[in-house]
Amino acid sequence: MTLRCDTKIYLFEEKKPWNTNIAVRNEINNGKRILYVSKVPLPILKSQLDAPDHLINLKWFSARPEPDCVSPLNVEALSRTIKEFISHGPNGVIVLNGIDVMSNWTYFSKIYATLQNIK
Repeated sequence: MTLRCDTKIYLFEEKKPWNTNIAVRNEINNGKRILYVSKVPLPILKSQLDAPDHLINLKWFSARPEPDCVSPLNVEALSRTIKEFISHGPNGVIVLNGIDVMSNWTYFSKIYATLQNIK
Protein backbone atom coordinates (compact mmCIF):
# COMPACT_ATOMS: atom_id res chain seq x y z
CA MET A 1 0.00 0.00 0.00
CA THR A 2 1.29 3.44 -0.91
CA LEU A 3 0.14 6.63 0.72
CA ARG A 4 0.37 9.82 -1.26
CA CYS A 5 1.55 12.76 0.80
CA ASP A 6 0.84 16.24 -0.46
CA THR A 7 3.30 18.12 1.69
CA LYS A 8 2.69 21.78 2.22
CA ILE A 9 4.82 23.85 4.52
CA TYR A 10 3.79 27.23 5.82
CA LEU A 11 6.01 29.42 7.94
CA PHE A 12 4.44 32.08 10.10
CA GLU A 13 6.92 34.35 11.80
CA GLU A 14 4.92 36.10 14.47
CA LYS A 15 5.35 37.11 18.10
CA LYS A 16 2.06 35.47 19.08
CA PRO A 17 0.51 32.64 17.06
CA TRP A 18 -2.52 34.60 15.78
CA ASN A 19 -2.23 33.62 12.10
CA THR A 20 -1.11 30.13 13.05
CA ASN A 21 -4.19 29.61 15.19
CA ILE A 22 -6.49 30.96 12.47
CA ALA A 23 -4.96 28.47 10.02
CA VAL A 24 -5.35 25.65 12.57
CA ARG A 25 -9.01 26.49 13.19
CA ASN A 26 -9.63 26.51 9.42
CA GLU A 27 -8.05 23.06 9.08
CA ILE A 28 -10.12 21.74 12.00
CA ASN A 29 -13.27 23.09 10.33
CA ASN A 30 -12.24 21.10 7.25
CA GLY A 31 -12.06 17.94 9.38
CA LYS A 32 -8.27 17.67 9.52
CA ARG A 33 -6.51 16.05 12.46
CA ILE A 34 -3.98 18.36 14.12
CA LEU A 35 -0.81 17.73 16.09
CA TYR A 36 0.07 21.05 17.69
CA VAL A 37 3.37 21.19 19.59
CA SER A 38 3.70 24.62 21.15
CA LYS A 39 5.77 26.69 23.52
CA VAL A 40 2.48 28.13 24.77
CA PRO A 41 1.24 26.37 27.94
CA LEU A 42 -1.58 23.93 27.16
CA PRO A 43 -4.37 25.59 29.18
CA ILE A 44 -3.82 28.84 27.27
CA LEU A 45 -3.59 27.05 23.91
CA LYS A 46 -6.77 25.05 24.60
CA SER A 47 -8.68 28.25 25.34
CA GLN A 48 -7.35 29.89 22.15
CA LEU A 49 -8.32 27.01 19.87
CA ASP A 50 -11.46 25.59 21.51
CA ALA A 51 -11.22 22.47 19.32
CA PRO A 52 -12.77 19.01 19.72
CA ASP A 53 -10.38 16.58 21.41
CA HIS A 54 -10.78 13.97 18.66
CA LEU A 55 -9.33 16.36 16.07
CA ILE A 56 -6.49 17.98 17.98
CA ASN A 57 -3.55 16.57 19.91
CA LEU A 58 -1.84 19.31 21.91
CA LYS A 59 1.70 19.00 23.23
CA TRP A 60 3.76 21.53 25.15
CA PHE A 61 7.48 22.15 24.57
CA SER A 62 8.46 21.61 28.19
CA ALA A 63 11.04 19.47 29.98
CA ARG A 64 8.38 18.33 32.45
CA PRO A 65 8.05 14.52 32.56
CA GLU A 66 4.36 14.56 31.63
CA PRO A 67 2.60 12.79 28.73
CA ASP A 68 1.45 16.08 27.16
CA CYS A 69 4.99 17.49 27.08
CA VAL A 70 7.79 17.21 24.54
CA SER A 71 11.17 18.17 25.91
CA PRO A 72 12.83 20.96 23.90
CA LEU A 73 16.10 19.29 24.88
CA ASN A 74 15.23 16.08 23.04
CA VAL A 75 14.86 16.12 19.25
CA GLU A 76 14.25 12.36 19.27
CA ALA A 77 11.19 12.85 21.50
CA LEU A 78 9.80 15.33 18.97
CA SER A 79 10.49 12.84 16.19
CA ARG A 80 8.66 10.04 18.05
CA THR A 81 5.69 12.32 18.73
CA ILE A 82 5.39 13.27 15.06
CA LYS A 83 5.85 9.70 13.81
CA GLU A 84 3.19 8.43 16.20
CA PHE A 85 0.75 11.08 14.93
CA ILE A 86 1.50 10.19 11.31
CA SER A 87 0.97 6.49 12.02
CA HIS A 88 -2.70 7.17 12.83
CA GLY A 89 -3.49 8.01 9.23
CA PRO A 90 -3.34 10.59 6.47
CA ASN A 91 -4.90 14.05 6.31
CA GLY A 92 -3.09 15.38 9.33
CA VAL A 93 -1.56 18.76 9.98
CA ILE A 94 1.51 19.19 12.15
CA VAL A 95 2.09 22.57 13.78
CA LEU A 96 5.38 23.33 15.49
CA ASN A 97 5.28 26.57 17.45
CA GLY A 98 8.52 26.71 19.37
CA ILE A 99 11.38 25.57 17.18
CA ASP A 100 13.11 28.72 18.46
CA VAL A 101 12.89 27.31 22.00
CA MET A 102 14.27 23.97 20.86
CA SER A 103 17.10 25.66 18.97
CA ASN A 104 18.25 27.24 22.24
CA TRP A 105 19.25 23.73 23.35
CA THR A 106 20.00 21.92 20.09
CA TYR A 107 21.70 22.94 16.86
CA PHE A 108 19.12 23.95 14.27
CA SER A 109 20.86 21.70 11.74
CA LYS A 110 20.00 18.67 13.93
CA ILE A 111 16.37 19.78 14.24
CA TYR A 112 16.16 20.33 10.49
CA ALA A 113 17.77 16.95 9.73
CA THR A 114 15.31 15.22 12.05
CA LEU A 115 12.33 16.85 10.35
CA GLN A 116 13.73 15.96 6.92
CA ASN A 117 14.13 12.36 8.04
CA ILE A 118 10.48 12.20 9.10
CA LYS A 119 9.32 13.58 5.78
